[in-house]
Amino acid sequence: MGVVITGIGLITALGADTETSWAAMKEGRSALRAVDAVDTEGLSTQVGGEAPFREDPDVDRCLGLAVTAAREAVAQAGLEGYAAERVGVVVGSSLGTIRTMERWHRQFLDGGPRAADVRLLTGYALHSVADAVAEATGLTGPRSLLSNACAAGAVAIGYGWELMRSGEVDAVLVGGVDPLAALSFHGFNSLGALDRDPCSPYTRSGGLTLGEGAGFLVLEHARAAARRKAPAIAEVAGYGLSTDAHHQTAPDPGGRGALRAMRAALDAAGVDATEVDYVNGHGTGTPANDSVEPKAIAALFSPIPPVSSTKSMVGHTLGAAGAVEAACCALAIRDSTLPPTITPAGRAATASPKAESGSTADPEAESGPTAHAEAAAARADADASADPAKHSRVGLDIVADTARRGRVDVAVSNSFAFGGNNAALVLRRSAATEGDGREDGTARSEPEPDVVITGIAGIAGAASTHEELTRALRVGTPLYRDTFEVPGYGPRRVGRVDATAITRGINPAALRRMDPTGALAASAVAELHRRHGKPPRGVADETGLIFATGLIPGTPVEDFHRGVVLHGASGANPKHFPNTVVNAAVGHVAILHRFRGVTATVCSGGTSGIGALHYAYRLIRRGAARRITVVMADDCPDILVAGHVKIPGFLGDDIRPYQGGGTVLSAGAVAVQLDAADHAAELGCEPLGRIAGFGLASDISGVAGLRRDGRAWARSLTQALDSASLSPGDIDMVCAAAMGRPAVDDTEAAALALSGLADRPVNAVKAIVGETQGSAPGFGLVAALDAMGVGRLPGTAGVKRAPGAVPGLVPHGGLDRAVTHALVSGFAYGASHAAMAVSRWER
Repeated sequence: MGVVITGIGLITALGADTETSWAAMKEGRSALRAVDAVDTEGLSTQVGGEAPFREDPDVDRCLGLAVTAAREAVAQAGLEGYAAERVGVVVGSSLGTIRTMERWHRQFLDGGPRAADVRLLTGYALHSVADAVAEATGLTGPRSLLSNACAAGAVAIGYGWELMRSGEVDAVLVGGVDPLAALSFHGFNSLGALDRDPCSPYTRSGGLTLGEGAGFLVLEHARAAARRKAPAIAEVAGYGLSTDAHHQTAPDPGGRGALRAMRAALDAAGVDATEVDYVNGHGTGTPANDSVEPKAIAALFSPIPPVSSTKSMVGHTLGAAGAVEAACCALAIRDSTLPPTITPAGRAATASPKAESGSTADPEAESGPTAHAEAAAARADADASADPAKHSRVGLDIVADTARRGRVDVAVSNSFAFGGNNAALVLRRSAATEGDGREDGTARSEPEPDVVITGIAGIAGAASTHEELTRALRVGTPLYRDTFEVPGYGPRRVGRVDATAITRGINPAALRRMDPTGALAASAVAELHRRHGKPPRGVADETGLIFATGLIPGTPVEDFHRGVVLHGASGANPKHFPNTVVNAAVGHVAILHRFRGVTATVCSGGTSGIGALHYAYRLIRRGAARRITVVMADDCPDILVAGHVKIPGFLGDDIRPYQGGGTVLSAGAVAVQLDAADHAAELGCEPLGRIAGFGLASDISGVAGLRRDGRAWARSLTQALDSASLSPGDIDMVCAAAMGRPAVDDTEAAALALSGLADRPVNAVKAIVGETQGSAPGFGLVAALDAMGVGRLPGTAGVKRAPGAVPGLVPHGGLDRAVTHALVSGFAYGASHAAMAVSRWER
């Protein structure tokens, strides 16, 4: 049955709640004016979309915006009758708690580690937004943070839709949020992308105007909503994702990536392009967007439905935009009203007889979908003479200045982002509302394919190749061998990678544009292709790319902030800014290898790696992709090590799992190649293993907290076993997340005991690779697959005998034993937990 929206929460520059914001949009009111939330001295503009929000100095602005909208959505939906552990939370954000991070960086740069308030270090944890939302709403189901820059909110809705479709949740709270921040103002200003005045999408393309806000939706199954007598506002019918593989900050000029995303969304929804009544465009007001998006729309639709950009009234809310605009589409369906694109006074749209010239009508040809756009422009000009509301220089039927009344049965919402990451959502009038009992595209009509692992490669610390990594795992040699002198605190052990060694063979020109996280990701994929072969062009073209990282990209954020703190607007370096978005690595890797399939970026702390594998697994099972490369990468910048030095007992000289002493922060990356089993067979790829199941759970412990009873962690382990149809006794190896801190290790020990796994063979790979944050589960998978291949369990470095709490912990030296089924365990501060079962492949 359909996935319907039963609750909406909005806070935008137009209003502090949904109905206030929506009423102002229908009236065509602009909220773009001089802002107070950010110091704009020295910038090209002071204009932005600032939300009517009273900031609590003790609560990050992003958290406050998110909680405001999330509570409204949950209150409207009600959610009576649902168990909290069966309701997920998925949030999209680009900036997250960056304002807290800005404060911490400023303190650090002014006075060093001793002057920096360690409580502000939580700003590095982007996923703290999802933790705050979960705490405010009391929801303890699967939890994730997606960060595909300006497409993040839309991707979050898509992932929530996958959770609903798979039956892993009964309902899910999905949305997006971003605040106004110095990073975004100075960053876009350094690129020359800000309009001095309020933006004018599709009219005078002078640049974008930044906004802030949050949009949240409650999704549930239509039949369940009907049983609860919860009105269905609209249905989320499907979505599509794609990668341009073109440029880090500019879209593919032919619009092909955007076109593929929209087509995939319509296919997922089972909707024909002729059925679409309204398109909420990405519509930023930049010259690139205003020339490219119309080409893609004109190439897909005939006739072209009405189009508008609500960013003209609230600004570009970055990671929140996809969710805010999806909410607008749902409300347009509910009220049969299309919101307008408004043009500020003195900026009347000027007609142009043509879109950009082109040479072919083939939308997938090299020159792009231009001929269709030209024909559409000519039709639009003809229409304009009869109906001024259709007058548009971009060849589209723009809903101009005032709302347009009209029934909307199907709407498309577009979101495009840095790195060429594209997302499109399809919303439609709910079948439950119409009472026709229609089934939708989420119904399963045929068996879903097995998902197999056809390649894996990892690098970490002193291991610059996969062979060096697996040798260290087998022998038990720690790879964190460097030290960093923390000013005022002395040396601290860290795991550094040899940047020169890991990047051999990567195009130097491409490498110069990457930050350390991007270089790690690119190196892991290069290592994957060295070991398992580079895919031919046709396969690469369809390959998806899902990226996982635990924290924000620390090095470029610090470099960019340093320039602003020391020199103001003149110190904002446009070279650093594109890499401050979490999904920057996706763009670099996609461009290097011409990957143009589905894409997403997961930034959920230590569960990120499993979260990315889970998303890829669901997309392949649904048939949205046949091959996806999952890349996990985490840098270990000096500033992160220096920040943690003030947390008592956090850092140590080595890692002794379940025995205390502290942890060692390390850099590392893992690339995993996943295929549908039949696709692997077609390509002649021999699988290394099969993904058997997942478990996703969480608890309420506050931002950066961790409940010590282990119950939520145990739920994730048990769910993974159940979904794989395995019992605890079937598990030959548990790849633990223990990292030398009792707060974590004791909790995992309790979880293993509660789930019947404490006496199964347990290995903790962080004793070898260090604490690599979001990529940590990837190293557990490396260890599991290696053990399956060689028939030997790796030991846990530094452990002579198993502690009583974990009697199955394999001591240093290892154990000869066949491995058929393994379980990879993961956690994130904030009490989010994930587990994955992997099995030996048998035809």
